[in-house]
Amino acid sequence: MKILTIILGAGASNGCYVDGVTALKDGNSSRWEPPLTSTLFHFKFNHLLSLYPKANSLAGDLRLAMKTEKDFSLEAWLRRQQALTTDKHRQAQLRQLPLYLRHLFKAVSDHYAAPEQTAYGMLINRINRYGIDKILVINLNYDLLFEQALSVICDIKFQREGDYIKPSSRWMVVKPHGSINWYKKMIHQPEDIVGNTDVSYRTYLDNLDEIKLEDEVCLSDTCHDYFISETLASGTYYRAVYPDITIPLQGKYRFCCPEPHVSAAKKILTDCDSFLIIGSSFKDKDVSDMILEAGRNKPIRFVDIVKNSSEKADIIERVSECLIAPKIHPGGFAGFIEFGECDKFLNRI
Repeated sequence: MKILTIILGAGASNGCYVDGVTALKDGNSSRWEPPLTSTLFHFKFNHLLSLYPKANSLAGDLRLAMKTEKDFSLEAWLRRQQALTTDKHRQAQLRQLPLYLRHLFKAVSDHYAAPEQTAYGMLINRINRYGIDKILVINLNYDLLFEQALSVICDIKFQREGDYIKPSSRWMVVKPHGSINWYKKMIHQPEDIVGNTDVSYRTYLDNLDEIKLEDEVCLSDTCHDYFISETLASGTYYRAVYPDITIPLQGKYRFCCPEPHVSAAKKILTDCDSFLIIGSSFKDKDVSDMILEAGRNKPIRFVDIVKNSSEKADIIERVSECLIAPKIHPGGFAGFIEFGECDKFLNRI
């Protein structure tokens, strides 16, 4: 049985455009190009960031740090800000970040490109052609570009929690750090939100001082809504919701995805002997630990990394600790597809 695990990092979505092949929805490849972690607060996204005043007020300090700090890391900087637990204003700014990130990646997913014509779509086509029996995709991205391509090509719909891990499907998609169409219901509802669809978004933002959430992950395509309706026997109620995504912190160690997704992934990982890592530096210890905890019924045969990066030696070391020494494809995601490296990799499995 041929089993393949694919790990998708930010560089995969950022590099999924294939020049002269991928149709862009607005004809401008740079406007809605999926951002890397380092460009999440680029000036071109100001029109979205300004909708979240407290997150917007964080941007000045962040950009100054980017300008003045040597070897600046957004994840490390955000980790330091989160540690300022006595600064209630800073914590309020951080609480609005998931709202901005959801809005940003929803816009990217909606406006960037025809997903089935991206490198994602061409990767899916090739995997189908080579007859891989089971494919586990560990998608570390918030956006929906991969899922959209998979939906078009393989008629897989992601409408319920179980749709991601159907035992009958060849494809299994696990998103450890959350997704823009996932949210959790707030336990303590602001009085002026409950039952009131006309409440302003500013009122919602002002009531984020203390967020307590239910455990259940819910899915919705209306990602800009900050409440959902629930029809019960006693009538229709409106529940405030909050995005179920992790902000990009250095050393983050938290899965947003439902526990059944993690369990299903570990079951596949146990028997998987081929890995393809695209656009990830493999710094997420929660993901590497999940692979290690799964154990192994058979030795690993292939680990290939597709990455435009100067940190080649560091990536090889990190991956080798968890898997085996990988083969590096430095031409990026689009080049991996365009120049036949993907076909060569799949032909080895």
